[in-house]
Amino acid sequence: MAKQIVMDITGDTRHEFDPADAHAVAEAFARFEALTSEGFTAAVRTGSGTSELIHDFDPAGPTAIPSLRTGCRPPRRTRGGSLYSRERRRRGKQLPVDLLALMNSLYDRRQKAVVVPYEPTSMKSDSPREGECHNNADRYVLENPDCQSIRGWLVFDNATASVFSSRPHFRFTSHSVVERADGRLFDPTPTQASQRYPFLRHEGPESEFDAIIAAGYTQLDYPV
Repeated sequence: MAKQIVMDITGDTRHEFDPADAHAVAEAFARFEALTSEGFTAAVRTGSGTSELIHDFDPAGPTAIPSLRTGCRPPRRTRGGSLYSRERRRRGKQLPVDLLALMNSLYDRRQKAVVVPYEPTSMKSDSPREGECHNNADRYVLENPDCQSIRGWLVFDNATASVFSSRPHFRFTSHSVVERADGRLFDPTPTQASQRYPFLRHEGPESEFDAIIAAGYTQLDYPV
């Protein structure tokens, strides 16, 4: 039996179907088309720790994962370095990390998140802009080589259902801050949010984080 796993903040729903049954395959195809048109992103596991985005129906039964479009914009690259390039989602792009494993890891480590203080910052290139945390951090580091950009995730505790969330969940939103030479963190990105939320470092390499964000996974919802 083939299987489709549809994930959202309510948990996951598993749909099994027989690839030899034309009617069942047609239903699975219709489900795939409906979900992806609503913003879900389809992926299949290609091995231990890796997933591959797909855009065409696969009767073997892909895992449907929510499309995660909010959060800071992807990092860009400069002509002379590894910062600031516009990346677009590519058909069949191989992700260097298992997204389900990443979500489990973030949830397990959520208590280690810390609130990083905001510090108004002026830069020669331009003032930091809201919604461009990765670029703000990278530009600051370009002008201050003794510092480094730190990739990670803001942690939003929505474990108690409210009018804003019908189902309890934790939300992890991609974010970048700056680490000074003495190890202190600060956030150069302004925000109109009512409060600062805890920040959790990404444990993998920066290239892995950038690939995840470039593929559109800037926000991960973990049902509880």
